[in-house]
Amino acid sequence: MKKIKIYLILSVCFFRILEANQGNTSTTQTVLSRSLVDTLNVGLEDTVNIGFSPGDIMMEVFKVPGDLTLNGVGVGVHQWNTDGTYPSLKVEVYRPDTAGYPFTSAGSMYSFGDTAESGWIGFAHPAENDSIAYPDPSSDSNLVWNNFSAGTGICSTEPEVTDGQPVWGTKVLPAGNDVMIPRPTGGSTGLYYVDFAGGGAQFEKDEYIAVVVTYLADNAGDPADESARILLNAADASYLYPSPGLQYFASGCSGPSGEHGWHIMPNAWKFQYVVDITGDIPPEIDIYHVGLSTTTGLPDPIPSMTEIKVMATANDYNPSGGSEGIEVVVLHHQLNSLTADTTSEYMSTAFNLVLQVYVYHTEIPGVSNGTTVYYWVSAQDVEGNISNTNKQSYFVGTSTTDNNAPSSFTLNEQDSVYITMANFASDSIVFTWSESVDIDGDDLLYDFMAALTINGQTQAIYSSSSLTIREMKIDYQSVYNELYNAQALLAGIEWDVTVTDGFTEVTSGNGTLILGVNASAAFLSINGESLPEVFTLHQNYPNPFNPVTNIIYAMDITSDITITVHNIQGQLVKNLFIGNVKPGQHTVSWNGTDRTSQPVPSGIYIYSIKSSRQILAGKMMLLK
Repeated sequence: MKKIKIYLILSVCFFRILEANQGNTSTTQTVLSRSLVDTLNVGLEDTVNIGFSPGDIMMEVFKVPGDLTLNGVGVGVHQWNTDGTYPSLKVEVYRPDTAGYPFTSAGSMYSFGDTAESGWIGFAHPAENDSIAYPDPSSDSNLVWNNFSAGTGICSTEPEVTDGQPVWGTKVLPAGNDVMIPRPTGGSTGLYYVDFAGGGAQFEKDEYIAVVVTYLADNAGDPADESARILLNAADASYLYPSPGLQYFASGCSGPSGEHGWHIMPNAWKFQYVVDITGDIPPEIDIYHVGLSTTTGLPDPIPSMTEIKVMATANDYNPSGGSEGIEVVVLHHQLNSLTADTTSEYMSTAFNLVLQVYVYHTEIPGVSNGTTVYYWVSAQDVEGNISNTNKQSYFVGTSTTDNNAPSSFTLNEQDSVYITMANFASDSIVFTWSESVDIDGDDLLYDFMAALTINGQTQAIYSSSSLTIREMKIDYQSVYNELYNAQALLAGIEWDVTVTDGFTEVTSGNGTLILGVNASAAFLSINGESLPEVFTLHQNYPNPFNPVTNIIYAMDITSDITITVHNIQGQLVKNLFIGNVKPGQHTVSWNGTDRTSQPVPSGIYIYSIKSSRQILAGKMMLLK
């Protein structure tokens, strides 16, 4: 079985057939046929069902792909209530704008992943009574939004959301009487369409439509009765941002956070939007092949470090009469996380003799065993409209249940390190370890971690991840600087290594080891037993740096000196030191500020030291 999953990002889908129409209070169902481009949805493929009880509300926001008029809404009912009552669903359309969801009162959007338990937004209530909940301040008179007396919810002391605001915005449909979907006598399920009498509502490109479906309490059963629940068709929307689905829990403390009121949900309700498109719309994309070659699909398992070919079609249909044509098609991918850095690659064009169309293709580079690859395709048309496909993923290698862990390995012990004036600026401590072997043939990566301890306190951490070699170096100078700053002669470096095959992490068999460091010879040299023979300026450390670096220099005689920093144009940035120094090793620090103590921008800077006899200079780089 191929290990391939589908995840979702906000996109536009088009389809032809609407199953039923139910407008106003009529129970008549008619089959309608509409054109290819006038029924849109948020692009969710899978179907689950989510229930709601009398008084609860389902809401979905949809970002429109182009200027359009919304004429109707389709609601997919998976199962009607079975408690013997005949309730109705009220359907409304709102324009959230910045005064509603997905925006906060600060103008930003709610954080990605804040759904369900962590997705509580709040509710409206009388100013003098936090416990009586309403979905919106317009639901009754003298209502306020959140602003709870204790600053928390009333059920579970859930903190009040920062910058929260009502979710609906401005109501635009229906313009007249309420529009209902009453429970049919036979309880037939399917897609119920609501057409709004008196004309639709116009929305501009990139505006949000908010469809609100309320389970009216009138003629309904007990909200605590499971048989009173109505189930709507829904889908996993946990990878869409902003999350399109909200649910209002009317019953006390019944929401996933333990509170009632509005919650951002990891699902959306698969509403259908019946529209007349009046503006240009983005291209339609279809990823029709993913595999090892143009004719071979994905094997199971997918071998590590194997390129994967992705092929897609992209078409630009503009029913509004705008210019048609594809400008560019791009493949994007992320590794192991939907919030990881994205790598993008332009897709090449070729004519497919079988499909008799031009197709777009490129490759996702091979990755190591145990890696999940998320990928999707975007296309931009000649008028600048951009669309994205659903996000999909595949897994490289075998599952953890079939995996054998890397073999054990050991750290190579060594004698104490002695730092002297002769070697501190040039030599390094070299840490090595034996080889670990993976019988599955998985690629192995080593992680190194070390802590420099002086007088029982950790002064510095050294680490490096995903090493393919069995060696790590720490330069003497960095260790010496820490000892010098602490005015200590001795230190210890505690170090260890782990190895992973992408599934299992194994720690060395003999770690953690402690390596002794002795810098007494260097300090004795500074104190006069072996003074520097020449005036020397060392490379600053660290370099590049942010925000502080150390400049180390050695004096062979007593002298007045000036240490300065200039920018690459030769302009003076700051005087670091002006004064008389004695023979020996010295250090001065720069914190990346100018003469007025203001931070300077990233770039290359020149540091120089002027003595009574000569001037020495070096380059350093500030990276922010």
